Amino acid sequence: MAPRSEREPGIEPSEAASVRALAEEARQVKHPDPSEYARLLTAASLGNQEARERLLRVHLDWVVAAAGQRHGRGLGAGDLVQEGSIGLLAAIDRFDEDGGGREFGVFAQEAIEVQMDRALDQERQAELDKRLLVKAAEEYERAEGRVRRELGRRATVADLAQKLEWSLERIEQIRGLVENARRRHDEDLIPFLDPDEINLDALLDHDVEPDQGGDGA
Repeated sequence: MAPRSEREPGIEPSEAASVRALAEEARQVKHPDPSEYARLLTAASLGNQEARERLLRVHLDWVVAAAGQRHGRGLGAGDLVQEGSIGLLAAIDRFDEDGGGREFGVFAQEAIEVQMDRALDQERQAELDKRLLVKAAEEYERAEGRVRRELGRRATVADLAQKLEWSLERIEQIRGLVENARRRHDEDLIPFLDPDEINLDALLDHDVEPDQGGDGA
């Protein structure tokens, strides 16, 4: 059987190495006995930062495991570990009030997974919004070109609203997006232009029409 690649699908090599290092760190953490564990939970609930950090290290393996189950779904493993850590710390802070009689492990793992899934949902929505904006910008530019060909002038907001059957507000929003993108594109070209290599006289001679008046020969 061929050896399994160390690189997990959807994880960059450097990121995979970081996650493996976190997993190894989690395995080496000494878990407290039940009485110390209870003291840590109590101290953390009262805002003791050292207790919070100790509980975070103790349960880092939960975070890494949950991240591993979700890699390749839109966020990198490092981002998932960060989100899971946020969920774990929130569970530590809220356990006294919101635990509802459950064991801390059940409560915390649920909080870790909810935080990660919420972040994944937000990332998916952001990607969808981006694709929809790109599609709208493409439709706007096509409509702009059609109006210019049909009317022989630059399209107004009202022209485009009629052509696309969009509201005036939507036309204004997409118009701003398109013009901003065009401006950025033009600005990106500026650093590549060397003024010493541009013959301004030649450009001016080319653009200025010959003088048809004068005294003549």
